[in-house]
Formats: sequence, structure tokens, C-alpha cells
Amino acid sequence: MEEMSVIIQSGRSGSHTSNGQPGSGSSTIGWIMVRDIAPKLTSANVSQIKAAFKKNYPAEVLLPENLPSLRLLSMVVHQKNKQDFKWIPWKYRLTSAKCDELTSSKSSKMARAEGIQLHSILMDEPPAMEISNGGLGLHALRQMFETFAFAMAMAEVCHLSSLKAYYLKFLSLMTQKFDADTGLRGPTILEAQVADKALMTTAIDLVMERSWTWDDALYEVTHIRADLTSLLQPRPKLPKPAVALRPDFSSGKGQSQGTRVPTRTIYQRNFQGKIQRKIQSGAMAHRDGRQG
Repeated sequence: MEEMSVIIQSGRSGSHTSNGQPGSGSSTIGWIMVRDIAPKLTSANVSQIKAAFKKNYPAEVLLPENLPSLRLLSMVVHQKNKQDFKWIPWKYRLTSAKCDELTSSKSSKMARAEGIQLHSILMDEPPAMEISNGGLGLHALRQMFETFAFAMAMAEVCHLSSLKAYYLKFLSLMTQKFDADTGLRGPTILEAQVADKALMTTAIDLVMERSWTWDDALYEVTHIRADLTSLLQPRPKLPKPAVALRPDFSSGKGQSQGTRVPTRTIYQRNFQGKIQRKIQSGAMAHRDGRQG
């Protein structure tokens, strides 16, 4: 633990001037920390953290598909150093491979003296994936939980098994199947994200306000309290909105097969037909009178 604390603390260090302000060597890091964004760890720090993780968990294999991205690992390490834990949104829980994919797909940003592009570069926005009800499958969801668990274990915030037990129960409750006649459904992706935020906030409160360890807090949330079950309980299915059918007159032969003409439309047609017939009969009577 002592070796890890030295490694992690070194990720926050930087040169300072005599008045306590960040020097030129750490101006970027100092400016980022003011904005409450975790400074990125150096490659040497990441290598030592990975070596310590492999020593603590020899059965786990780190690959780009499950290795936390540099930004995610830096966030977790930064929160541990400050002892100010916050819930990390799902969109930032990226693997190293996914982060590289998103970064390469972004269009290159050209620095300008004015406009939003220069602002975007200075803000150093981290890569993020889209979280939506239809855009995240079960495999991607499990990979996201596993990546976050690896980041927490690599930073030695908690044991890997504690978060595994949490997210396996979370996914089990979330993916329950219900018969159609029950009228029930499981939570959506966005509803599940809200539940995870509430559960992790409870664990963070236990750690920061009651001085619990993260392992004890996660065990409390996973096995003792009923919040996990209640937040992921079945929901009633919403009725499908009724789709109004419109008449199709493309054939020119009246009502097409499979479409229904509303009663009001039929009434309007009959009324307009009566008016046209009266107009025609009046015109014919006027013409006959003039001929006579």
C-alpha cells in the first residue's frame, strides 16, 4: 500500500514557485485541477500501477478491451488522493480500446484565435460514449461495469471482488424477463443509470461520512440493504401510442385495402357532394330559364 500511495501521489505532484503558484512545468496540470478535472497520470505511474495490480490479482489478464482508459484511471486515482469520491457517469467508463476508437473518430480540431474550437481544446474534454436506451447492449453494459471495477481495484480503492458482486447482482436484477401477460418490464438503460448513481452515492456517503471502508460499504449496498432490489424493481409497461390510419387515394378507386376512413371524413365528403349537386342543379335551371 505504501508503494502504491507514493505512485499515486506522484501523479499529482508538480513544480511550484515560491509564492505557492504552479510553475511553468505544471501550468497545464494546475489549470486543469482548478477546473476540477483529474490530471492525467504519467506512463511510468500507469506501468507501476498495472504491475501492482497483476501482483495482487495474478488470475486477471489486462488487455486493451478491459484495461481502463487513462482518463478513467486518472479520475479514480485523483478522487482517492483527495478523499473526495464522486459518482463517475457511465459515459466516461471507457476501456483503453474504446477510448482510442472514439479519439481517432473525432475530427481534428484546429486552433483559432476566436470561436468555439479554441475553447474546446483548452477545456480538454474527455472522450465519452453515448448512453441511451437503444444504444447500449447487455455486453457493453457488463464491460462498462467491469472496466470501472478494474479501475477501482488498480487504484486500490476496494477489492475487485466487492465491485464484481455488486455489478453481477445489478445486471441480474436489471435483465429479468417477464411474461407478456404480466404487463411488466425491466428498467431501461437510463433508469438503470439513475439507480447506479443512487446506490453509489449511498456507498460514498458511508465511506466519507461514517469512515467505512469501500469494501464494507459495497457489501452493505449489495447484500444488506434493499435499495438495489427496489431501485431495479419491475415497471409497468407503457401502452403503445395509437397510430391514426389515413386513407390512401393513390389508386383513385376509393378506399384502399387495409385502411379505414374516419367517420368525420365520410360525413365531410357527403356534405360537400350535396352542395356540389345543388349548385349544379341551380345552374342547369338558370340555363333552361334563359333558353325559354
